[in-house]
Amino acid sequence: MTIFKILAGGAGLAAIAVVTPASAQISVVSRPQLAIDQCSTAVQARLSTRAAYRGTVGGRVVSVTSVSYRGSRIQVRGLASTAGYAYGPYGAGLYGALGATQGANLTFRCSVDRYGRVRDLDINRR
Repeated sequence: MTIFKILAGGAGLAAIAVVTPASAQISVVSRPQLAIDQCSTAVQARLSTRAAYRGTVGGRVVSVTSVSYRGSRIQVRGLASTAGYAYGPYGAGLYGALGATQGANLTFRCSVDRYGRVRDLDINRR
């Protein structure tokens, strides 16, 4: 009876050891996604804060161009746009469409630590 418990316990440890690499891979994949979400939110918050002072509409993140690991931090780079009301060639508004004619005119670089906190955010003109 005691030998059976030891064997069953050993099989349980083997099952845990087999599952561990897959769970580690999932956490690695979810960390860059968390970093992308945190950086996108921080960029849009920064652009909307600056726009509030000017009395215009804020910006948006257009795309993420790269995600890289720098030690214990994840660095996210991408493109953003300052959204404004778009107007057609005759001065008529495009039904209030935000940023309908603007492309990405800003670049951003963001650094997220291992706890998911944004540590550094740089936004520059393109």
